[in-house]
Amino acid sequence: MISNKYDKIALKITGNNLTNFINVCIANNIVIDNICKNDSNSIDINVNNYDYKVIKNLVKNQYKIEIISDNFVRRLIRTVKFRMGMIIGLVVSLVMFFMLNNRLLSVHIFGNEKVDKQSIEIALESYGIKKYNLMNFDSSVIENFLISEFDFSFVSIVTKGNALIINVKEEISNNKNSYSPITAEYNMVITKINVFSGTSRVSVGDVLFKGDIVVEPYEIRNDEMIEVDPCAEIYADIFFSESYKHYSTESVLVRTGNSCIVDSSVMIGNIKLFAHSVNNNFENFELVEKSLLVTDYFLPIVIKKTYAYETSLVDIEHNFEEEKAEIIDNLKNSVYSKVPKTMSIDDEQIIISSTNFGNIATINLKSSVYLRYNFN
Repeated sequence: MISNKYDKIALKITGNNLTNFINVCIANNIVIDNICKNDSNSIDINVNNYDYKVIKNLVKNQYKIEIISDNFVRRLIRTVKFRMGMIIGLVVSLVMFFMLNNRLLSVHIFGNEKVDKQSIEIALESYGIKKYNLMNFDSSVIENFLISEFDFSFVSIVTKGNALIINVKEEISNNKNSYSPITAEYNMVITKINVFSGTSRVSVGDVLFKGDIVVEPYEIRNDEMIEVDPCAEIYADIFFSESYKHYSTESVLVRTGNSCIVDSSVMIGNIKLFAHSVNNNFENFELVEKSLLVTDYFLPIVIKKTYAYETSLVDIEHNFEEEKAEIIDNLKNSVYSKVPKTMSIDDEQIIISSTNFGNIATINLKSSVYLRYNFN
């Protein structure tokens, strides 16, 4: 029989007349090597797996046989035996992976209010979009199908892993028998108003904010409310404003350059497969979490790490006079960006106010406008 070092088992044989034991092995063609005599009643030998079984049957009642070290095959069998559950689980997982690869497992629908989710799912099934089907469909075709089936104004379909994510926007009903009120388009002060149709909610001098109702879409006639299309002309001063607080002394947190990883984890889907956390010795620090998507082909696998960056509180002195011109320029750019291109500015005010913490710079713009609503 051909044997190799991976097939050898190291045995300790204990008993009387060990010479007889060796003779029995030779008589039965049992190959033994690396014979090492411990004392007059015990020896160490190496035999292959087959001869070990023969020895056990021949001399088990005459000598004590102990295994010092197993061979590779026996260790492998023992490892498989004690990890059978893990191996079965791995095999089942691999089988499921290949079976469910690129197959639809779930459908998520968002944006529906009037149309219930079940109706959309039934329509999708009738169109062939069923659970566990291969995801080899054309998203644009399904989008057009749902739009025509439910009169949606918009449908967007994306796939993520084995999930189908559907976002819909339902058609907004257009009630032609109702009228909308006239509302303030800007923050403004009413200087004059003429209402030709509808009911005014404001008077000269009233301060309005954007969105406030100016004229209601109804009139009271003979104690009866009649819906009408509101019509009015409005004279108003519109104001645009922007402010900036300048601190003479500002305490800011800056990073010292020292950092460490305080938490790391591996996520498979929503299951945390591995996690490790450590404490940091920083007195002041900020935490930043970073994620790396390894794959989302079957289930998303994400590696997450949280870094602690050491910070220190530093006081920074600011000179307002040195920074004033830049502050005013930035405020002007910001406030003038709010002014519509068709609107001219009649007045500009720059106000600098001193405070206990520094200064407040404010720019106010005023534009006198004439607005007409619903004139045919």
